[in-house]
Amino acid sequence: MKTNILLIRIGGAFNVVFLLFHLSFYWIFDWKNTLTCLDINNWAIYHTFNIICDLILLMFVVVSFIQTEKLVTEVNGRRILFYISLFYITRIVSEFAFWGNQGLSSLIIVLVCLAPTVLYTLPLLRRCVQFPTSDEPINCWR
Repeated sequence: MKTNILLIRIGGAFNVVFLLFHLSFYWIFDWKNTLTCLDINNWAIYHTFNIICDLILLMFVVVSFIQTEKLVTEVNGRRILFYISLFYITRIVSEFAFWGNQGLSSLIIVLVCLAPTVLYTLPLLRRCVQFPTSDEPINCWR
């Protein structure tokens, strides 16, 4: 249990970094100038989705540090762990689907996103491979 909590909190630290990075996109990527080619609807959609992503990352941070034990012990917590992992797997797939293989930068993105994927997946796997104390099979989602 202690190892699972540690893994989730390290994952939470990754999410803090990702949140700060996403919050700074407007300035890092000079969106005031670089997104002028978009019409008002696409510009608004772009910003709206970035803000939504910021809120999702904030939720990942909050549950990772405040609801840590519940993520391991409760069914909805394990589901949240699964969806956090899925979030980062989707980002890895998107790297190649939308940007293609960009060499070193793609490798960095994959490694940086693979870390939280593993950190949030291991507590799920560790629970699923525990040996049951009765004859009933383990259901990882209960």
